[in-house]
Amino acid sequence: QRPEIYIIIAFNVWQVFSALTSEDINKGLQYLQVRVPLLLLPLTLGLICIKKPVKWRILLAYAIVTTFAALVSSIGAFIVYTKTGDTGFLYNDSLTDIIDKQSVYFALMVNIAIMIFGYLFIQRAINPRLRKWFIPIIAFLLIFHFMLASRIEIIFLYSSGIIFALYYFFIKKKNRKAGFLMVGGLLVCAAIFATLFPKTVNRFNELRYPDYNFKNDAVESHYNMKLTADQWNGFNIRLAIWTCGIEVIE
Repeated sequence: QRPEIYIIIAFNVWQVFSALTSEDINKGLQYLQVRVPLLLLPLTLGLICIKKPVKWRILLAYAIVTTFAALVSSIGAFIVYTKTGDTGFLYNDSLTDIIDKQSVYFALMVNIAIMIFGYLFIQRAINPRLRKWFIPIIAFLLIFHFMLASRIEIIFLYSSGIIFALYYFFIKKKNRKAGFLMVGGLLVCAAIFATLFPKTVNRFNELRYPDYNFKNDAVESHYNMKLTADQWNGFNIRLAIWTCGIEVIE
């Protein structure tokens, strides 16, 4: 009943095969050790049948803890901002410095929390008195998520939100009005956030400069500085690394 478990097992078997046929088996086994949780998780929790009420409470607990961590991060970053006057401390890795998490990973956690609150709200799974707080919590998490300035997670959140709205409201519920409101709301949020938080937009502006030169020794761009075409940035650095990676694979 859970075919994804077989896919995960097959993936791990491939990892073992890869490690044992590597030129450096010891190094391969070290990498394999790091990936063991990818196999242990589906073979433990993945084989347990959890009833819906328990599942809903587990999901809610995760979402609440993540929201609390986001709140603590916001307060910590704001205190640093008040001391320095530098708004850069309200963005990206500086925003999550107090909890010692990279922004891209915490942005993924916030993505999941937002989706959980939305799922529980639609399912009417939680007491209505508690559920009424989900809207302001989601609004806070959307703002916090945008200030984390993770391009991939922002793109994933808004694109998946639009796809869900198109499926759920247009196809499943046949409620086009609600669908248009949902999609329009997401687009309006994105437009407002882009206006209010220019440093996040600065991260997306890097996509305008994909060109790179391996001999370039210019400084790497940063969301808290002026962006120019001669810099290394998060986008062209990845393109350069992928180019090197493909050469190694070949």
